[in-house]
Amino acid sequence: MGILASRSIETYAGILGALWSGVAYVPINPNIPADRFIRILQTTQMGALIADQAGAELLTERVIKEAPRRILRGADAKSAANAGAESDFEKLDTVVEDRPDEPALMAEDALAYILFTSGTTGTPKGVMIEAGSIAEFLAVAQDRCGFRSTDRFSQLSEMTFDASVLDLYGAWGVGASVHVVPAAQIMAPAKFIREHERTIWFGVPSTGVIMERMKMLKPGAFPSLRVSIFAGEALPLTMALAWQRAAPNSVVENFYGPTEITVDCIAQRLEDPPAVTRNRGTVAIGRPFRGIDAGIGE
Repeated sequence: MGILASRSIETYAGILGALWSGVAYVPINPNIPADRFIRILQTTQMGALIADQAGAELLTERVIKEAPRRILRGADAKSAANAGAESDFEKLDTVVEDRPDEPALMAEDALAYILFTSGTTGTPKGVMIEAGSIAEFLAVAQDRCGFRSTDRFSQLSEMTFDASVLDLYGAWGVGASVHVVPAAQIMAPAKFIREHERTIWFGVPSTGVIMERMKMLKPGAFPSLRVSIFAGEALPLTMALAWQRAAPNSVVENFYGPTEITVDCIAQRLEDPPAVTRNRGTVAIGRPFRGIDAGIGE
């Protein structure tokens, strides 16, 4: 199932619907060029496509020729290709036939999702992740971070970025809530963290760097945070220490790992004294998760 949507209700409904049905989903950023989208459609041969308003704008007649016949859209989503198109457009909130009463069980080796690379260095490549890999990653994250049903997760990454896996499944797995960071606050979410009393934060270090430069990391600024995870980039020590002072009740974690191995595979908690990568001024990437064999190349 393709999900042509960006952090909208259609996005989350589509992911939950795919999980319930036991099928793999393919998140697609509506801002990608049409040619890249067409290549993804040709590669995956998906059986259905969900689109929100932004996604529907990409569904031109040229694109629809490669799209699955069944396209589900939100109540407000319209497509320039609706009239006379060969595909069957349906409102997402009215599709109820063939819906299973119980969620499907997925085998460990069943395909759960496919994330496509940006394509900036060539043809986009699809990274296929199995259900068992997600389950193991989430179990390790749960053991390390101790997520609770009372937690309030922040969701700021696109579904095409694997950080979304922890944002969503980490919360849903314990019955916690997920709160979508408004687009206008993604780069500097200090107000959002305070006003919505976030308890779990998962973001890229560059966001913290920007907040530090804007003097948003004042001591005690984020008392509600209890777990702060950074990944995707090197974590500057100065920013990590500033974040720790701003969130005195939080542990600060540095996660690392390629998408192919399912989100992250190595972690280092900020300690006193901190573990630092020599001559770089960054927090060390730490030790591998259980079951991960991480060797050093020659």
